[in-house]
Amino acid sequence: MMKKIIVYVCACLLLVSCGNFTSENTRSRQLLDSGWKFYRGEANAEQPGFDDSSWRTVDLPHDFSIEDIPGTGSPFSPDAVSGINGGFTEGGIGWYRKNIFVPSSQKDKNFELYFEGAYMNTDVWINGRHLGNHPYGYTPFVYDITDYLAYDQDNVIAVQVKNEGNNSRWYAGSGLYRHVWLTVTNPLHIITHGTYITTPTVTREMAEVVVETSIVNNYPSGNDVVIETVITDDAGNRVASIKADKKINAGNTDVFTQKTEIESPQLWSPDTPYLYNVTTRIYANNHLEDEYKSTFGIRSVSVDAQKGLLLNGVPLKLKGGCVHHDNGPLGAKAYDRAEERKVELMKANGYNAVRASHNPPSTAFLNACDRLGLLVIDEAFDMWEHGKNPQDYHLYYKTNWRKDVEVMLKRDRNHPSLIMWGAGNESDKPFGPAIDMMGRLSIELDGTRPFHRGEAWGGSQHNYNCWWDDAHLNHNLNMTAPFWGEFGIASLPHIETVRRYLDEEKEVWPPQRSGNFTHHTPIFGTMREMEKLVQYSGYFMSKDSLASFILGSQLAQVVGVRHTLERARTLWPHTTGALYYKMNDNYPGVSWSCVDYYGIIKPVH
Repeated sequence: MMKKIIVYVCACLLLVSCGNFTSENTRSRQLLDSGWKFYRGEANAEQPGFDDSSWRTVDLPHDFSIEDIPGTGSPFSPDAVSGINGGFTEGGIGWYRKNIFVPSSQKDKNFELYFEGAYMNTDVWINGRHLGNHPYGYTPFVYDITDYLAYDQDNVIAVQVKNEGNNSRWYAGSGLYRHVWLTVTNPLHIITHGTYITTPTVTREMAEVVVETSIVNNYPSGNDVVIETVITDDAGNRVASIKADKKINAGNTDVFTQKTEIESPQLWSPDTPYLYNVTTRIYANNHLEDEYKSTFGIRSVSVDAQKGLLLNGVPLKLKGGCVHHDNGPLGAKAYDRAEERKVELMKANGYNAVRASHNPPSTAFLNACDRLGLLVIDEAFDMWEHGKNPQDYHLYYKTNWRKDVEVMLKRDRNHPSLIMWGAGNESDKPFGPAIDMMGRLSIELDGTRPFHRGEAWGGSQHNYNCWWDDAHLNHNLNMTAPFWGEFGIASLPHIETVRRYLDEEKEVWPPQRSGNFTHHTPIFGTMREMEKLVQYSGYFMSKDSLASFILGSQLAQVVGVRHTLERARTLWPHTTGALYYKMNDNYPGVSWSCVDYYGIIKPVH
């Protein structure tokens, strides 16, 4: 029997807004971002009686790695365990607590607590009862808390997040960096990620739409259920309506499959990102039990050996880049507007596609891609059974991979912007059993999109190994099974950006072996790498100042990327496209990005 999980987090004010349900308000989804008590460090704070009065109050999304390290005036430390990979920021342990008041009038409801993402290794308690542990930092997780609530009194939610050791190859952030939600429903309701919408047949004249809805009955007895699904266009006009009925026994979850056709559909594409709305209503005994709203786009996607990627039957070249989940000086905090702005910038600069490297992005990011028209490759992992850092996800992969891949697929499969599932980044065994199982699961739970295992590097074929040597450019162009390529070469941020985070050394030139310059430019953590950077910068600019050094590195990046990309296009004109690695800086320092840490566009862009 499915449990009932969700958490009220505000108090009486929250309950005034969502506590009384009518036939017109059968489902409440409350954002629980405000008013969390937070402490950075060790604590035994899971019990309700713990005194958190001295803790500070924070709102979500929250990233404590971007905050000043306690006792210092900076988030950076040369001794940080994350080192180069994490931009010399620190992780550690963070605790969050929140009280919620639930009136006895809601004893007949189901409550679910939904975390969009927390980095990482997260434990959750309600009233001292341990709900579970979620190791992966990029997938959502949900707990049914119905059976653990106390009514007419405060309930205490406690969350411990542990970002420990060297566990990431980029800036990951720490804490509850995405939204937390409380969903309240009747016992008969659509489950989390329970609506799946596909368009198996798409033409300009007609589109077939299939809606699969998973419904759970947590009432003590069976119910004769009627499901009504209504599809409307963006103006609110009804374009299709379907009804079905079935008996669901107590404690069971059943799937309803409904089919309909839409005449003269508006097709979704990057140029015309048209969205339809779906409203699903669940009735039992002529009573409205649940109402759920979702969106989808009508489009087809396929891959052809001769024509490449086809969107709505038309060949399309991917032109874009790879983007990490952080938002620069905001850290990993996934504010809706920051995620939308990231998509707006890519669209404004000619992108039609983006690779979510190297993990599932936020829901807000995918929603923005749907609305604005940006194609997405949704990537699962950066590691599998074998780690790339001692404390990374490989420690949890064998016991958690299926759960994490499944929730990624179910959460994201209704997004029309999503055109491809990616196994991940840089796998040492792209044809091994781990990626085989991921591919089979993607077909089982979706099957409407390609699954990309990649070549010798897992989720993509890397071609960014171009470098400057003795005043000429060397390429590493050796794709054996080209599909889409990845390109990049490193450069420094703009001089204005460097002077914002490197005040004490802004006029120091050349960089000193004993200085902190390489500490603040973490991609190049050794003097040897810095000397190479100085060398190829000097091919384009004089070596007499820090400003010249920076501009020279950026010009070398421009020439290196342009020549490599043009050569690849000549060698493989049939490849689907190229995604530049990468769009954004994860921290202030040398990187392959085309937009630096403070949002200044580099010449390579």
